[in-house]
Amino acid sequence: MVANMEEGKINYVSREYKRDFYSPPLPQTFWLDHGKGFTKEQAANLIQGRSVYREDLLSREGTPYKAWMQLDTEKERDRNNNLTFRQFTDAYGYDVKAILDDYKIKEMIDPKKAEALETSLLNGHRPLVTVEKDGQEAKMYIETAVRYGKLNFYREDGKPEKREQFQKETGLEMGEAFAKKQEQSREKDVAQGQGIGV
Repeated sequence: MVANMEEGKINYVSREYKRDFYSPPLPQTFWLDHGKGFTKEQAANLIQGRSVYREDLLSREGTPYKAWMQLDTEKERDRNNNLTFRQFTDAYGYDVKAILDDYKIKEMIDPKKAEALETSLLNGHRPLVTVEKDGQEAKMYIETAVRYGKLNFYREDGKPEKREQFQKETGLEMGEAFAKKQEQSREKDVAQGQGIGV
């Protein structure tokens, strides 16, 4: 249960839903075309600021394409008082499976759970996952941050956490690995007699 009302008064709102429950309503119309469009769950996730992946989009020329869709709250509303969409096509490079693999998420070990987690994120949900924090297992909500090519992590009370602490390799470790690969490449070039001229 996310909220409850008795005798016309709200007597309960779950912690993870409070921010959305008490925010002012965001009017938005989602149009369907012959039964195709966003599901009600996807629409709710879009209203809450998350991104949804669509595989059934068509360009004006009729060419099919896939893209992450997100409501653009930075632009003016259209003539129907709706927010416009910001799109991130596959060319943008946000691969949810690859990004999930960058983090130490326990559910990624089991292929069935990993697939369910990926599907959940594609639909814009904020699934609860198990991560290691300060040497102990902790539950965190995750959501896609398509624009920035990352995942966002939130505690069960809704407060954000730094994503870097859950990455398999930190930025420093990745920098060291890159430097090591460069050094190996130079050594290989020298060994092959190619050397680097000055």
